[in-house]
Amino acid sequence: RMVFSLKYICRATKGIPLDGWARTIVSQIEKDGKEKAYEYYNNLGNDPTDVEKWISFGEMAIESKKRNISYESVSQSISRSANMVALYEKLSLQTLDKDSLQSFLKKASTLLNVIKDSFVSDSNIAISIKEENFLSIHDLEADSA
Repeated sequence: RMVFSLKYICRATKGIPLDGWARTIVSQIEKDGKEKAYEYYNNLGNDPTDVEKWISFGEMAIESKKRNISYESVSQSISRSANMVALYEKLSLQTLDKDSLQSFLKKASTLLNVIKDSFVSDSNIAISIKEENFLSIHDLEADSA
């Protein structure tokens, strides 16, 4: 998850990357406001719950245009994460036996806790996870089909 989040934030330093459907939603909100956009999509027969998600996503995307995450900051996140990935790789390649199992489990547990903590403590990863979890635009397209 951490690696995918870092990949995402590299594309999202200046805001949420938008595809065609997302650009349509954002454009509609910017042009007409969220109330009229909601009414428009609702009148087309879309599920009101879906429309609320679309509008919320659009508002989040509009707000994200204001951000400017420096590449230096992203680079620092990548560097911190690289150490965790290297340790993960080392652990995954370890041959286990009865004597080494407890040590392995302790190291793996510690690593998982550190990775989990980075999802909150590293602001770039936290932003990425929040946006990725909110609602992928592909879900919007699938729901509207």
